[in-house]
Amino acid sequence: MKNRLFSYRALGLAAILGALLVAPSAASAAYSYSGDTSWCQVGSFTQPFVDLKDLNWYEPAPGFGQEGFDGEGWTLEGGASVATAEVEGTEQQVLDLPSGARATSPMLCVQSTYPTARAVMRSVSGGGGVGVFVGYDGQPSWTKPQGAGALKGKASEWTAPPPLNIHPYGGYVGWQPMHIVLEGQGKGLDYQVSQLWIDPRYGH
Repeated sequence: MKNRLFSYRALGLAAILGALLVAPSAASAAYSYSGDTSWCQVGSFTQPFVDLKDLNWYEPAPGFGQEGFDGEGWTLEGGASVATAEVEGTEQQVLDLPSGARATSPMLCVQSTYPTARAVMRSVSGGGGVGVFVGYDGQPSWTKPQGAGALKGKASEWTAPPPLNIHPYGGYVGWQPMHIVLEGQGKGLDYQVSQLWIDPRYGH
């Protein structure tokens, strides 16, 4: 029987790991965020890519979960939409991104210990990929998100491209409010994203 592309494993020690995640550090901060971070909190972590020999722990980006993408809080532009597709034998909602379409996440919180993001996606037509951009509140990248690379998918086949660096500020250990922008590349193409995960580096 074919192995599933990704699986879900509960994190029984989330509270302990979360406490470690937000522990203070003596490191000097090259970046300091002075805005309100009282709404930031440690999420629920799983190992969704065990079948790909990726044992790192991840938490889902806002709007994504075991049932796919619900679009809550996301700004969809240029033809981006919530679509229905079959993923690993199960029908679920996904983010559909034609070429030039853009999806901007709601604000989320990361720390310098959240270095990467990983997705599950496919190219519905053609090659190319999905550009990933990140913007941090209080920094120039907030209004002009910086490139973090591209997710390259296979035609009509769900894959999990390698993780991308989301560029948190390494000298600062507090919460860093940010948003992620996904953009369909190429011309006349179409892509779908079923999962987007943030890596808090527990498995490194």
